[in-house]
Amino acid sequence: MNLFFQIKASMQKMFFIGALLTSFISLISCSSEYSSSDNFSDPYIETLSSIFNEVSVSQKSIPLSSSIVQPVFIVVVNNGNSIVVADNAKKTLFLINQEGEILSQAGMNGRGPGEYEMFSGMHLGYDDRIYVKDSSLRRITTYEVVNNEIRLFETNKYESPESYQLYNIYVTEYGNFGLYNESEGYHTPENRFLLYLLDEEFKPIEQKLIVPGEERQPMNVAGFLMYPPHDYTDKYIWHFEGDTFYYVNNYSSLVRGFNVNTWKDKIELEVSLPERTANTYYISAADEAYNFDSNKEYWSVLEDLEILPILSGIWVDDQDFILSIRPAPNDDIMMLSFNNEKKEISYFMLPSESGASTFSLDTFYTVKQDSTGQSHLIKTYF
Repeated sequence: MNLFFQIKASMQKMFFIGALLTSFISLISCSSEYSSSDNFSDPYIETLSSIFNEVSVSQKSIPLSSSIVQPVFIVVVNNGNSIVVADNAKKTLFLINQEGEILSQAGMNGRGPGEYEMFSGMHLGYDDRIYVKDSSLRRITTYEVVNNEIRLFETNKYESPESYQLYNIYVTEYGNFGLYNESEGYHTPENRFLLYLLDEEFKPIEQKLIVPGEERQPMNVAGFLMYPPHDYTDKYIWHFEGDTFYYVNNYSSLVRGFNVNTWKDKIELEVSLPERTANTYYISAADEAYNFDSNKEYWSVLEDLEILPILSGIWVDDQDFILSIRPAPNDDIMMLSFNNEKKEISYFMLPSESGASTFSLDTFYTVKQDSTGQSHLIKTYF
């Protein structure tokens, strides 16, 4: 095997493992019988529990069909009556009702119309159509929900400027938008995120917003110095809702919003959170979960950090915010909730280890897999 393919194979293996770790530790879960505890093992979570009041929530757990194997994205459609679940194992979209029953499905593995190699994004447009991105095939496929049936509408190939990677697209009343990561690959640490106005075929027209990129760490890959992203370093998380692109740094709690109608960028929410100092509890929990000895170069970054990231997710619905506090591995997750009407911040707790999540109509949805591989739709009501 020549050196080029050695590097390529090593990079693919490292980034695949990194993607799995990111997905595993950045998303959230809940249980229908869950009740929070006043005893928190993580000293940072214990501190936050003394700052904010806990809000009462009710939860419902609904087992999903065994046909749904690897849910990676969910969106609530049809005025809240049904949900689209993207299954990356089967490359299939499942339309389910609020009781978890499958109403219809679309898609399969392949390269033809309505077929996929990899789900890499899903968005519900203002027009109530579902837009699914396949970064492998470089396509955006659009669906409509009609009479409890998910139907293929159209498929578009998308183009990206050189050195740009399309993260997701957003279809709004004020135009189509695409978020790109601009970088020269992993050969340099420099990168940034760019929000572009797109045409009807999702081709970039005009840059509208610059967001700082993710901090990258130098690593030795097959004898070459590379700068891949690291799950515990400085990065931004975001959410698009209505006419606003919300974004926040994972080390802070200052949420900014860029309005795509007025082109104005402003502070939307600022939560006063203490700095999160690294502690032995968090490091020990991470070591137990991921085994630092399995990749000492990667995990040494976490061991050397003096300050830990705070946030792992943001969701917005009608200007009500939910921010997830990044948990120690296998710990319950503290969710900060800002009620726009009451103008107050409170928290609720959710169990660990789940995946695809969305926030719609005062309900937080997430899909969780139990130890047997059975998927459950968890609904948290406020």
